[in-house]
Amino acid sequence: MITYEAPTRIESKNQALDNLVEAKPFLLNQLLVTEDFLLSNCIRVDFRAKYNKRPDLVAYEQYGIMEYYQVILFANNIGSLFQFTQENLNNQILVPKLEFLQNYLI
Repeated sequence: MITYEAPTRIESKNQALDNLVEAKPFLLNQLLVTEDFLLSNCIRVDFRAKYNKRPDLVAYEQYGIMEYYQVILFANNIGSLFQFTQENLNNQILVPKLEFLQNYLI
């Protein structure tokens, strides 16, 4: 009798899929929020040199948790942390208010 054993790489793919499923409601909520509504619920923070390619640092300073850096990227229409630069943001970072996150995205 021949038995099949899944390679260990499958476990990491399954884990990645689980992570995607957990993130799905967050992503769906992002898509339901209009740009105007998002912008009206943001504050503007001056870009500092230490924030270059570090949206996680902005998230930590604003929310106390680094994991919300994706919200900051989304609010600023930035697709990658490597694009999170002073030049791309025109010296200002849009940061959604914590109350907004608590009510609509988290």
